[in-house]
Amino acid sequence: MTTNTGHNGTNGDSTWALHQPEKKIDWAYRAMHGSVVIAKQVVSAFYSKKSFTSFYAGCSTGGYQGLKE
Repeated sequence: MTTNTGHNGTNGDSTWALHQPEKKIDWAYRAMHGSVVIAKQVVSAFYSKKSFTSFYAGCSTGGYQGLKE
């Protein structure tokens, strides 16, 4: 599972968040949580059973967002 956390941008470019509080919320936590929920549903449907473990690999801000999730 991967996500752009609700925005397109480059390193150091924060213009995507200017005057857009919903995009800031998406970036902070909503996009990661929604992506995880959907990914777990896809895995469960594919294997016809609920998964028992989750693994996460992330770095920089992605590590922080994953830790919050």
